[in-house]
Amino acid sequence: EAAQQEAAQQEAAQQEAARQEAARQEGRGQEGRGQEDGRAKTSVEEATHQEAGEASSQVMSDDIPSITVGDVDELTDPVLLDVRELDEYEAGHAPGVVFHPLATIPEAWPSLPSDRTILCICRVGGRSAQATAFLRDQGLDAINLEGGMQAWSAFGLDVVRDDGTHGAVI
Repeated sequence: EAAQQEAAQQEAAQQEAARQEAARQEGRGQEGRGQEDGRAKTSVEEATHQEAGEASSQVMSDDIPSITVGDVDELTDPVLLDVRELDEYEAGHAPGVVFHPLATIPEAWPSLPSDRTILCICRVGGRSAQATAFLRDQGLDAINLEGGMQAWSAFGLDVVRDDGTHGAVI
């Protein structure tokens, strides 16, 4: 039953993301209408319902810039922003990340540096794509990590806990 609920939540989140993208595209065609903070905040809040239920097959929008783990070293001094939930972060994260769960991004974004690229990370890339879109709407240089922490770990990059011990991606 829990697996069915999770699958239903994933499907609903994907449908909502597709609906939001269609609405965003429609909004771009209307004169005088830009990205609205309320719509971006709603997008972030709705994406939190996905939490750990992201699907790796989720399609990223062409409007959301992303980068693969293998190309991260091409970024100049990025801020790594982990937008997963607390239990995921505590189990293991990239060294040196800034941690703000997706639901807190509408309040936390002003504390992020405006003079550096922000590399948004979650488990597989869905929540971080939502964070990337929101941060870009606020004028920040944000980019999504394709494949999230699963790709990070699979690439052989360090996954640590706050105490410095080896962590795991959950």
